[in-house]
Amino acid sequence: MQLSQPRLRGRLRTGLVVLAGIAAIALGEMPAAHAAAPPPSVSGAPISLESSSCPSNMVEGETGSCVSALQQLLNTYGANISVDGSFGSATVTAVDNFQTQAGIGVDGQVGAQTKSTLYGDSVLPISLESSSCPSNMVQGETGACVQALQGLLDLYGAGVSVDGSFGPATVTAVENFQTQAGIGVDGQVGAQTKSTLYGDGVAAPFSLEASSCPSNLVQGDTGACVAVLQELLNYYGKGLSVDGSYGPLTASAVESFQTSAGIGVDGQVGTQTKSALYADLGSSTSTPPPGSGSGCAASDNCTPQTFADAVLTYPGIGAPVTASNEYAIEVWELAEGGGAGCPGQPARTSPWSYSPGPAGNPLNTTQTEPGSTAWNSANVQIFANSDGQTCWYWGVKANAGTLVSGSSAYGYGAIISALQNPSSSNDSQCDAVAVAVGHSSWGTGNFSSDCGDSLPDIAKRLAVTRAAVHAAVSPAPQ
Repeated sequence: MQLSQPRLRGRLRTGLVVLAGIAAIALGEMPAAHAAAPPPSVSGAPISLESSSCPSNMVEGETGSCVSALQQLLNTYGANISVDGSFGSATVTAVDNFQTQAGIGVDGQVGAQTKSTLYGDSVLPISLESSSCPSNMVQGETGACVQALQGLLDLYGAGVSVDGSFGPATVTAVENFQTQAGIGVDGQVGAQTKSTLYGDGVAAPFSLEASSCPSNLVQGDTGACVAVLQELLNYYGKGLSVDGSYGPLTASAVESFQTSAGIGVDGQVGTQTKSALYADLGSSTSTPPPGSGSGCAASDNCTPQTFADAVLTYPGIGAPVTASNEYAIEVWELAEGGGAGCPGQPARTSPWSYSPGPAGNPLNTTQTEPGSTAWNSANVQIFANSDGQTCWYWGVKANAGTLVSGSSAYGYGAIISALQNPSSSNDSQCDAVAVAVGHSSWGTGNFSSDCGDSLPDIAKRLAVTRAAVHAAVSPAPQ
């Protein structure tokens, strides 16, 4: 079966987790989340076809942003259709071809199974890092690997035509990406650019304080940095369209924010305004990295609930802090088996006593941050300083940042949508989040079976289950 584009890394990790799963459980570990540095969404959380805002079954004749999202996904698999928001005959043919390639029912409609498969549950896309693609891709090349490149670039907001031809527009998109990522700019796609396209070198989420953003953002600017600014302003309730264009509405929102923050009001975003925008996130993005003994401080009690609150209020998620949302994330933490804590409060101690680790990482992301170290063979990270004290801030940033950056390519947009629209019922909200996690690439899978009970009861049940599995796979005493 001929396959195309950008989720090879997650699939490789799937195989790794399957191979290591029994041994991991025997050691008291849970399978790792398949979340290592997916391509960041630089223009805000894209629409997920699995969200309530899209029809449950998309058919010919429909129009709008959900169709545009469908067309962009199809193009990442090499469809090469116009992203015009109109579900016409070309889109029907592309859906038919995708369904045939994926080995699912072919009807030209996009229901639950097709949506799930588009987000990678069945199809292994081609990778630029595979032997079937040139080691260094340059202008003038054509074919499936170029289509894969263009699909990846579009995930970063490039807006290039996925036509399989490495022309001037693709060169420009590559150069823009390299500039944004802070790597060598040559318009060619070698090992470093490929690795960075798959997320190994791009900060998640992108920061206004990064060197690739202007030191002073002003009206008229456009691009990824403006999109991140708009996301941050929306975190403060400004309700902007995240379109990457610094127009009058964004300028007005900046002025309103500056007024409320008690800083100079000029509608521009310089050092002081950037710092103020990040101030309420618990720590600035310029916090010193772990490893030096600094950068791990946290002023609050780092419990499962406060971790949930930090994830909910993270830029790009911006979900209500409700009891049902807190419950849903805490059950997710239990299902993953990760651990966290404030400095001096390691994993395996109350309130994380149910967990064998890793430190600072309740949802077991594989996303790295400065100074983090691998915990197991699946690359789940420990966020701790040189003294072994938990760097809770980096854990929040890695887990929540992974959700934001993988909202489109890894299906995490549906998780964010579920958190942004919580049910008042703990059980219903937990089920909604669990189903969304199950439809994504996150390693936990659907944890709905754990919803409905009190958190202590769930913890006890999971502990018994894990102990039984451990006993079943452990060798008998000699």
